[in-house]
Amino acid sequence: MKEALRLSIALGLICCIASAVLALADIKTRDARHAAELREKSKALALVLPAFDNQPLQDTVPSNPEAFAKAPVRFYLARQAGRLVGIAGEGVSEHGFGGPIRVLVGLEPDGVIRAVTVTEARETAGLGTLATTRKRQKTLADILHPQPAASQPKLPPCKYLDQYSGKKVRADKPFKVAKDGGDIAAVTGATISSRAVAEAVSAVAEEFARRQRQILQLGDAK
Repeated sequence: MKEALRLSIALGLICCIASAVLALADIKTRDARHAAELREKSKALALVLPAFDNQPLQDTVPSNPEAFAKAPVRFYLARQAGRLVGIAGEGVSEHGFGGPIRVLVGLEPDGVIRAVTVTEARETAGLGTLATTRKRQKTLADILHPQPAASQPKLPPCKYLDQYSGKKVRADKPFKVAKDGGDIAAVTGATISSRAVAEAVSAVAEEFARRQRQILQLGDAK
């Protein structure tokens, strides 16, 4: 009985010490992790937006509390010489195969989608990742005749994500994969991931369509 008590006390102390160490590590690295997240988001914004000379991470649209509770959406404004040249919307779907899927949707001021990129996903490699990952593929011609980095498109291709480019957003028409009656071709074997991306893009598209006038007014305010 005493031996069991000693073991229990020792185990409890080990757990307390381990918890304290983890908590301390979290506190010590929190700022660094936050800074790294901001750098990655800045890179992603540069991929889906036209050239800008402001700081979109600091030039945001106030959230709509009612819509935010339903489908979190945040908008970032891109400006060139003070003129609004593009908007990026950040949306999320909780229905990915491996967890939440977060997207950035680059939009023209008139509501046409420029590009979509996924900034957070934990989908199955080789299946779900085909709907979430942009990757530049090297061909034999690229190896034999390499092109300068400046001449390559800044956004690596993704057959699934590229389907959204050029589409006009509407508040009453969410994006759906073909199996659900939409015009987006899902990745074979990764319908759940494809649906989740469509849901996240739709959250941005619908919110922008509803608030387009307000967002453009804010864009012209500076």
